[in-house]
Amino acid sequence: MPTGGYDQRGDPERFEAVEHALEANGYAYNVFDRGILFSLYTRDHDGLIVELTAEKFDIPDERKGEVLATTQRIREAAGAESAETEHMRAALEELGIEVTEYDLPDAASGAAGM
Repeated sequence: MPTGGYDQRGDPERFEAVEHALEANGYAYNVFDRGILFSLYTRDHDGLIVELTAEKFDIPDERKGEVLATTQRIREAAGAESAETEHMRAALEELGIEVTEYDLPDAASGAAGM
């Protein structure tokens, strides 16, 4: 089975449109809630896995590093295995950044085959 990958950050506003386009064109895919972002996995015509991600929150580009580092610190202090939505929300609030969460579809967390 071929392996490899390409990670492309997607526009959260278009996330569901991408799902519908994949369905309409007969592509299998999986969507997962990764805590601080959403991931959509599919395969290209050569069988390579393609991951499209959409961030859950509107974060100013110039503050993303700071937000991620703060989210990580909060996650570690909570003893959590991975960063979750509430960790990022708390980081944004701590940093005084307006919390604007994108309206993304419900998704499972974890892994599954395509």
